[in-house]
Amino acid sequence: MLDAFDIAETSLLSSLNCCEYGILSRMVEVDVNAVVALTRQLVDIESITGNEGPVGNFLCDELLRRGFQSTRIPVEGERCNVFAVSPEESRPAVVFSTHMDTVPPFISSSEDATRVYGRGSCDAKGIIATQVAAAERAKRCGMMCPRPIRFRPQCGHHDRSPLTAR
Repeated sequence: MLDAFDIAETSLLSSLNCCEYGILSRMVEVDVNAVVALTRQLVDIESITGNEGPVGNFLCDELLRRGFQSTRIPVEGERCNVFAVSPEESRPAVVFSTHMDTVPPFISSSEDATRVYGRGSCDAKGIIATQVAAAERAKRCGMMCPRPIRFRPQCGHHDRSPLTAR
């Protein structure tokens, strides 16, 4: 069975007890199309355990582009974890943490009216995209007080390597 990220059942939606992404858009003004687009961009970067470097680099650059202070934390070779905070303060009150690696085989993204398909779409690249949207919304609403949000996507979840827990 293919991985599938159900647009109507994102982590953000579930936390708000919503079942329809139109309700989410009205309640918290999150651009669901942007979440889907970022999910697909992440899914289309092959990141089977041991090869997370390209997705880590993309995510670090994307968070910088969106106004977060973002750095790569080297693990081994090209592999890296990502650490990002809002520039207002470096001591976060909220931490979004998940993993970037996937299991084989690589399956590129596709979508229909309600789902995004592809390896990592629901575990955990769709989660990353939803976390980015939630953090951006919180930042716009001034919900970062007293301290900002931090991202800590990491590699090596599927091989449980002690090197990746840095």
